[in-house]
Amino acid sequence: AAAWAALVQSVAKPHDVDHARALAKGLPVLQGHGLSEHAVAWFLEQATEVACTDTVGRVWSCFDGFEQVEGAKRPAWANDRFLRALEIASDALDAQLEIASAMELQLGPDYEVVARCRGNFTAVLFGSVSQASREAMHLFFKKQFSEFEQSGWRPAGDTNMDSSTLSDINSEDEEDEEEGGSDGMDQRWSIEGFRVTCRRIHHVGAMPLAEEVFTEVLYARIAQVIQRGVEGQFGKPLLTRIVAWAEHKVWPWLRLLLLEEHEQLDSEHEWQAGSDRIGQGDDCAESAETPGGLGAGSSFAQLRTRLQLFLYETLCNLRISEMFDIIIDFPDSEPALNDLKLALSKTHQYPQLVTSLHQTFERRLLHPGANTSDIITQYISTIKALHQLDPSGTTLAAISKPIQAYLRGRPDTVRSIVTGLTDDSSSELFQELR
Repeated sequence: AAAWAALVQSVAKPHDVDHARALAKGLPVLQGHGLSEHAVAWFLEQATEVACTDTVGRVWSCFDGFEQVEGAKRPAWANDRFLRALEIASDALDAQLEIASAMELQLGPDYEVVARCRGNFTAVLFGSVSQASREAMHLFFKKQFSEFEQSGWRPAGDTNMDSSTLSDINSEDEEDEEEGGSDGMDQRWSIEGFRVTCRRIHHVGAMPLAEEVFTEVLYARIAQVIQRGVEGQFGKPLLTRIVAWAEHKVWPWLRLLLLEEHEQLDSEHEWQAGSDRIGQGDDCAESAETPGGLGAGSSFAQLRTRLQLFLYETLCNLRISEMFDIIIDFPDSEPALNDLKLALSKTHQYPQLVTSLHQTFERRLLHPGANTSDIITQYISTIKALHQLDPSGTTLAAISKPIQAYLRGRPDTVRSIVTGLTDDSSSELFQELR
């Protein structure tokens, strides 16, 4: 009876030194009477009940009132409340694991008290998450990544970052800075503080939910960086700058979140080298494999592969939508074509390119209002640009058919070509055909 009472008191008042001592003395008695399995079952039931009736309410009530917070103050509010919720959850789990560890130490590992206790706690705590809580978590991770970008922190041994190259990427625009505005709850970003937060996220079993949220944040930020840094700029290579930003900002932050800082920087450098080889047939899954024991099956490698594929797909989608203008500007737009060529070797979005160009040509070129000589001039530029993009000629062959068919139906096509070949005074077509 005294041994069972010690177990009951330990659950009721965790962290109490006297009760911990009584439990240490009582567990061998319970074990000696063959009550080990009953004690474990009772403890797990009580621990789960405490989590249901007390911990869950205290954790998620931290986000009550989220809808009433003004938009500009929400990021700082969410940051403060998320950290508070993590602390409450971590303390509650520690109290249960203290007893579970003592029981497992005395009763033996076969009962798996610690693992079962942790699993029950996580299942109860994250069984139902409100939309407001998810939105608050989104703002927390968005704010944390923004502050990480601006902090200038880099992993030990990372000496290859060119800050001048990344300076215009790292800064958010004025609207974003206002959205993440500052009030009395903000504090200077700390790498040690962020490490503590990451460890708590893992400790309480929040990583599956957190991963859903912070990957959304990273997808949005990658798309934003590409949109702002690439759209409409055809005259200089930009893909290497985006890759450098991801290597020195996204991947280190992801490593911190996943507690994989111990892996060597060689993996990032390997990915950078892989990006330089993408014209040689490598794909994202192959380039994501890293040395030093971090295989493709690890959490970091999987997430990085997904994110880098999204990076290349996003750049491809943007450049494909601009392809008509890129062709018009060729050869000045050759750097943009080279970026697209490298990205396509990763994503293989050639069917999308062909479909998009077909639709654009029909809308902007192959119609009665277009001058025949302009159509021929654009067609010649298309041949040159697509040969640069895809030397195999496959893409050009698919694009050329509707243009050729349309020109054959025009009554002045032959006359325009002859005029272009003979009139060198004012014809742009002459310059293309000569």
